[in-house]
Amino acid sequence: KKFESICLRLQRDDTDMAEVRVMFDDLIAEYVVMEEHLKATAKIVHRAAFETGAVKVINGSLLASAEAFVLKPFEVTQTAGKKRKERDEDYASQLLRSGGQEAQADIGHEAVHASSEDDTANI
Repeated sequence: KKFESICLRLQRDDTDMAEVRVMFDDLIAEYVVMEEHLKATAKIVHRAAFETGAVKVINGSLLASAEAFVLKPFEVTQTAGKKRKERDEDYASQLLRSGGQEAQADIGHEAVHASSEDDTANI
């Protein structure tokens, strides 16, 4: 059941590398035979420093020098980050980030407002 749950979670689009590492480490602890295939330094991993570095960036941890070196081409400059933040402040981005909760609240408010107008008209 654990294995099946992890397999399903790995297929989701919103699963990041840090979550994958946590799940792989758990599988390794549960099924030792998988260690050679799932460890961060497995043969299939082309650059272990890239994988461990990406996980550390996601978790907000400090990078080793080898990790910082392989991730350097992906570094975002401060000005680009500022522009991105400004872009993300628009309504559509806020709506998507909230999962539509703001829109649902607005619709609910409009429905209550319309309903109270109908009630007033009936008096």
